[in-house]
Amino acid sequence: MRQVSYYYLEPEAAGCIGPGTVIDSSVHPPIVHRLHYILDAWLGDDIVERFPVYLVSDRLRGKLEEAGLTGFDFAPVEVTEHEDFRLLYRGRRAPVFCWLQLHGVAGSDDFARGPDHRLVVSHRALEVLQALQLDFCVVAPFP
Repeated sequence: MRQVSYYYLEPEAAGCIGPGTVIDSSVHPPIVHRLHYILDAWLGDDIVERFPVYLVSDRLRGKLEEAGLTGFDFAPVEVTEHEDFRLLYRGRRAPVFCWLQLHGVAGSDDFARGPDHRLVVSHRALEVLQALQLDFCVVAPFP
């Protein structure tokens, strides 16, 4: 039996793209130049998404940097909490998030965008992610 070494990840969509985002939607996937993310229903995972972007918590960022993984950079993101988030979570604060910008090659680097534009991670990257909270993320083998 062949060992699966890469995986598709579909993180929880914990919010939406905000009006402060600068995006070129004339191409697919759209190219985001500046990101504003509005958090409305975060369930606690350390990685979240809203096509075409991914955000990671500061604590996950530290673990990814420690592990020396490849295929990504970090960039700042403006995160605001929607009124629904504040009502739902009464006093609970979201962690600091940063933007996970992908530039890797699927099946070669630890993080990449697959041919269908979904997130692809190596087994090594998945282990780092699973050491934190990844309860609402769908994980499937990458061919």
